[in-house]
Amino acid sequence: MSGAAGGDAPIAFQWQFDGTNIAGATNADLLLSDVQLANAGNYVLLATNAYGWAGSTNAVLSIVSTLQVGSTNVAGAGTVTVPVDLIATGNESALEFSLAFDPTVLTFAGIKTGSGASGAAFTPNTTQAASGQIGMLVGYIGNTFTPGTQEIVDVTFVAALTTNTVATTINFGSTPVTQKIIDADFSTETNVSYLAGTVTVTPTSLEGDVWPQPNGDYVIDARDWLQEGRFVAGLDTVSNASEFERADCAPRSTGNDGVINAADLAQVGRYVVRLDPLTPMGWPNNVSPSVSSAVKSKAAHSNGPGQPLRTISLAPVTQGALTDSVMVQLLAEGDENTVDFSLTFDPALVSFVSAAPWAGISGALFIVNTNGVGAGNLGIVLALPGGQAFAAGTNSIVLIDFSSVYYSNTAMLAFGDAPVPRSVADVTANIVSATYQNGTLAVAGSAWPTLGIGTSGGNIILTWPSTATNFTVQMTTDMNAGWSAASGTAVSNGSTISVTLPAPASATFYRLYQP
Repeated sequence: MSGAAGGDAPIAFQWQFDGTNIAGATNADLLLSDVQLANAGNYVLLATNAYGWAGSTNAVLSIVSTLQVGSTNVAGAGTVTVPVDLIATGNESALEFSLAFDPTVLTFAGIKTGSGASGAAFTPNTTQAASGQIGMLVGYIGNTFTPGTQEIVDVTFVAALTTNTVATTINFGSTPVTQKIIDADFSTETNVSYLAGTVTVTPTSLEGDVWPQPNGDYVIDARDWLQEGRFVAGLDTVSNASEFERADCAPRSTGNDGVINAADLAQVGRYVVRLDPLTPMGWPNNVSPSVSSAVKSKAAHSNGPGQPLRTISLAPVTQGALTDSVMVQLLAEGDENTVDFSLTFDPALVSFVSAAPWAGISGALFIVNTNGVGAGNLGIVLALPGGQAFAAGTNSIVLIDFSSVYYSNTAMLAFGDAPVPRSVADVTANIVSATYQNGTLAVAGSAWPTLGIGTSGGNIILTWPSTATNFTVQMTTDMNAGWSAASGTAVSNGSTISVTLPAPASATFYRLYQP
C-alpha cells in the first residue's frame, strides 16, 4: 500500500490498522508479507507536520479463499507428490474441484488427503486420469477448515522419461468435478482464487548412457556403444558410482550384476537401435559392484546342465614363417552377439603384430587392448550391432598376427582374463556359457645356436656364435634332476663367445639357455 501528502516539510507518516498504530510503519509505503487472515481489515495513513495532521481514506484488505497447486521438481521417470493447499478464511466447509495435467508428461499414481484435511470426508474421481483429469470432493459435515494455509490433498505422479528439461502445468478445472467452495451455511463462495502449479521434470539418467564421460548426455546413440566397448576392453575405466551404474546395464531384468562385460556392451547396442526401450538408471534394482570382473566372467565359462555348448578356439592359419597368423573361431548356437577375451603368450618367443575382424564380418565394434602385449597379454572385444547374431555353426571371427622374436619356436597361445575378462553375450544381452580351447603357433626365425665343446689342459672350453648374446650356459650331471648355471665367465672374440670351465670328474651335460 502506498500514500502521499502535500504541505510544508517535514512531514511524518504513520500507518494504522483498525485504528491502532502499526509499529515501525512510518513510511509512505506499507509492505505486508506472509499475509494471514488476521491481517484483514482497514488500513489508514496519517500525515503530520507543524500545522496539524491529515488521514487517508480506508484501504481495505480482504482475505479470500485460495486453492493453490504446489510447484516442485522431479527427475524424469521419478515419482513426485504434489500438494494442493487451501488458504482458508475459516468459513469453508467443503471443496469440490478437478485437476488437469498433461498425461504425456505425468502419469497419475495416487491421491490421499493431506495434513490440513484430517478427519474430512474425501471422495476422489480418477476415472479420467488416463486423459489427464481427476476430480475430488473434500469437506466436513458440521465443521470448517482451520484458517490459514492447509494441505488438502496430496497427488502422486510418475514423471515421463525425458532427455531434456520439461515444465508442465497442473491447472484447476471443472471436469469431471465442478469447481466450487461451499461455506458453513451451504452458500457458494464467489470470491475464490485458483492458482495453478508447475512440475519441472529434469532429464532422466539412463542405463547405458556413458558418453561423454563421466556424466553422459541423457541420450543413447552409437557413441555410447563405442564408449561401453572401451570399458569392456579395459582401455577406459569408470570414474564414479553413477557412471558404473549406467555402464553396468545388464542383465536388464535385474538392472545390473556388478560387472561390466560383453552383456553390457550387447545391451547398449540394443538401446541404440531401440530393441529395448530407454531405461532409467537403476531400474529395477541396484547391485553393488563388489564382485571382480575376473571372478564373475570365469563363473560363466562352465556349461551347466542343459546349457548349449559354445566353443571358442584357436587355429593357425599360417605357420613356419617369420610372421604367422592364428584365427579365433566361435562354434556358435546362432544367438551370440558379443565376444570378448584375452590371449596370453610368451613375449620371449613371439611378439604381437596386429589383430582384425575376420573377413566378412562387417559393421562390428572391434577393440584391441595392446597395453599389456609387452608382458604377453592381449585383449580383444568383438560386438555385432544390437540385435544381430553370429550364424549357428563354426564362425571365424578374429585374425591375429604374431612374429618371431628371434629363433624358431612353437609358442603356446592361451585364453585368459587380463586385460579383458572372457565372456560371451547373446542378442538379448545375457551372458551365455562357453568353453575355451588354447592353441599353438609355430614361427620361423634364426637357427638355434650350436654349443661347441673342446678341451685345453685340465679345462673344457664351451663356444657358441656371438650373435646369440642372450644365452647363458647351464650344466647338470642328471638331466632328470634339473639344471644349474655354470660358473665360468663368457668372453667374446667378435665371432664366437666362449666359457672356460674345469674339466668335470664325472659325466656332465651342458646346454645353452635362453631366459
